Amino acid sequence: MGHGPSMPCVNPRRAPGSRHRVDVMIRLGALVLLLLLHGCGVTEGPLLTTRPAPPTPRPVPLLLAWGAPAPRTAADLTDVARVWSQGPAFDGVVLSPGVDAPWQSAPLDVAPALALEANLAQPPFLGLPGNLLSTRMGPGSVDDDDDTGFAQVTANFGALARAARRIGARGLMLDTQTYDRQLFSFAAVGRGRAFETVQASMRRRGEAVMRAMQAEHPDGLVVVTLGYADVFRSVCLDGVSLETERYGLLPAFLDGMRDALGPGRERQLVDGFLPSYATRDGRAFSTLRSAIVFDEAALRAGTGAAVSYRFPRQAGEADEFPWRTMEPLRCSEAVRSQLARTVGVGFGVMVDFKSEPFDAAPYSRNFHSPEGFAEVLSAARREADSIVWLFSAQVDWWSRSGRTPLPPAYRAAFTAP
Repeated sequence: MGHGPSMPCVNPRRAPGSRHRVDVMIRLGALVLLLLLHGCGVTEGPLLTTRPAPPTPRPVPLLLAWGAPAPRTAADLTDVARVWSQGPAFDGVVLSPGVDAPWQSAPLDVAPALALEANLAQPPFLGLPGNLLSTRMGPGSVDDDDDTGFAQVTANFGALARAARRIGARGLMLDTQTYDRQLFSFAAVGRGRAFETVQASMRRRGEAVMRAMQAEHPDGLVVVTLGYADVFRSVCLDGVSLETERYGLLPAFLDGMRDALGPGRERQLVDGFLPSYATRDGRAFSTLRSAIVFDEAALRAGTGAAVSYRFPRQAGEADEFPWRTMEPLRCSEAVRSQLARTVGVGFGVMVDFKSEPFDAAPYSRNFHSPEGFAEVLSAARREADSIVWLFSAQVDWWSRSGRTPLPPAYRAAFTAP
């Protein structure tokens, strides 16, 4: 029996033209998806390629008040509390109760700090995230190679951290600027030893000090007023040798502190960068940040803003040290590698820097105009990732009775964008 002409295979559930319509719909869907991906920034690569994760936003730094004078006693805190509502909205206060000179062979008396506990447990201080207990590092009556003496030094730093935790402080502000004996000068403490030997000793001491503080206040911030970055400026930009730099042993001491913190916790150690007192062009703060985080390309690129260090370093020295950011580094790679470290980034801003007496109006004699102060403060807060601390020698942040008030034109800087 013969067969008739062959018939196409037809799905009885689908009309003959439906396959074409399905193909068209698939193509249209793919086109829409590609357009959506293009709008999200994906323009090439396989279909499942995704955009790189956006950079992690920089943490908002704490804004801290210090000076004029810093609160030292319970009575001072009571005075501040009375007028707090009239003052700027700080995240904390740098407390200076006089628990200074932990680098000594005698036990440190922390009772003045503990006397603040009751006040700090009450509004407006209660719940502030950024109070810091300050101490001066001097006078340095113990040598770095004195094991017995340094055991007491270590205990003193532990006592400071314990006091800070008890009064609810976020951590410690260590004023590493030396005023008396030069703790970190090789010329002052070397005593015939090799530089590398003293570096190693200082690193061990830094680790012991930080371990003592961590044992008492494990999550506490440790802010130093001078850190790696200023030594980098002196050695690698100005060409001073590490052995003759006044703070040439400070990086080794800080290395030991970082060793104690361990990987991933280095930002608990903060370079508070006191030299930014001298900055009155807000654009310079990105260059200063580059120096602290050791982003050499960004440091070289600069911003076109003048950057200088204007703080007296030793008697008889000029007080202006321009940052030579556009010149080649004047230190070896081995030395540079000793200064490139991960730490938290902070800045100091001094409202009445080089302004004695402070001009209440029309401000023409002041280092910062009201507009300039607002620009500098905004830039510092933008570039920091840990703290910005405001210092004053004359002006009182809270305008307490009998003290030089902060003029309203300067107060406006705290709400400036």
